[in-house]
This record gives sequence, structure tokens and C-alpha cells, in this order.
Amino acid sequence: MAFVSAFPPSSLSSAHGRLPGISATRPPCLATGQARMSVTAPNTFKQALLEKVHPLNFGRDVADNPAEQLDIEQLARQVEATNKSLSPGTDPNLSGVWDMVYTTSKSILATGSPGFLQSRRIVQEINAAVLKGRNSETFRFGPLQFDNAVNFELNPASEKRFDVNFVEFVLLNFIRVNVRENMRFTGWLEVTYLDEDLRISRGNAGNLFILIKK
Repeated sequence: MAFVSAFPPSSLSSAHGRLPGISATRPPCLATGQARMSVTAPNTFKQALLEKVHPLNFGRDVADNPAEQLDIEQLARQVEATNKSLSPGTDPNLSGVWDMVYTTSKSILATGSPGFLQSRRIVQEINAAVLKGRNSETFRFGPLQFDNAVNFELNPASEKRFDVNFVEFVLLNFIRVNVRENMRFTGWLEVTYLDEDLRISRGNAGNLFILIKK
């Protein structure tokens, strides 16, 4: 659904503000998701999309290549055209743990940032029953590893779109910063494709997000 950096509010300017990138290391769930996909959802557009984005360092390798991004955009639209989930907000497939595998957002990819400021992995947990979620980022600095996170609330705006309110940042696994009163940390996100292991979303900043279920 929504993605936002788990850094302190001072480093953000909006709900779709800076989010460190994801490393070139493929999340373990990608191979699992692809294997499951080939068995349960033999959709050629879906397979082509995942195969296309898989080697692209979560979008970093094409961040400055409009032609390649357009190819991915066209594949994403072909997958979206096959969407059978007309009401993602009530679809049981929405809840769960999702890994982001591709985005067009340069602020999320953080291609100009040092490696230690680029998250190694971004995981999103969604509980549609209570309209809450959590984004977590894993960082490494030498032998050290830690997580930053942001908790958010969802408000259905339509059958596919959610208004997102970010309520709390959790830094270095334990420092909590309440941002519920700060209306800068709001946005919306639309689920344009959803099945048992793939989700495509588009945000209010015009960015594309592709996620697979863990």
C-alpha cells in the first residue's frame, strides 16, 4: 500500500517523501513467489513482468532510463488489465506480508545515497480487517543490522483506493515517534492489481509499486 521512510519526521516533506532504496540483494521470498506463480497463476504478462524487474535492483538500474521504465509500465498495465479483484479493500489476499520488488520512485530507491543509507529490504504488513499496516526497512552498517519502521492507518476512499495516515515511526527497533497529529504524513494509494502473491499499486505521487507476498 503506502511507502514512506522510517526516518524521523525532520527528514520527510510529505507522505510519499524520502524512502531509502532497496539493495540489489534479492529478498528470499522472490524465488518463492516466482515458483508459486508458475504453478498457481500461469499468466504470461505476470510472468514477463516479474522476470523483467527481477534483475533491476528494485528499479535502481533503470532509474535514469525512461525507455526501460516505459517497457515495465506497459507490462504492468497489461497485468492490471487482467485484474479480477474488483474490491481489493475487502479481498482476503490484501492482508499479509509483502516485499517490494520494484518502484519508479527515485526517492525510495535513493540511488544517490551511500550504501549504508539504503535499506536492504522493505517489507509491508497489512491487516485489512483492522485497516492498519506497517512498513519496515532493514539496514546494515558493517556487521550491524537494524530496522526502522512506520505504522499507518488505512481509510477506504473507494473499492480500490485508500487514504493513508502515518501515525508512528519506530527507529532503530525501539525509538518511537508519534506523528498522528502531523497532517503532512498523509497520502493515498490505489491497488490496481491483486492476487494471491502479486500486488501492483500506484500512489498519489504517480509512482508504481510492485510487491510479492512473503
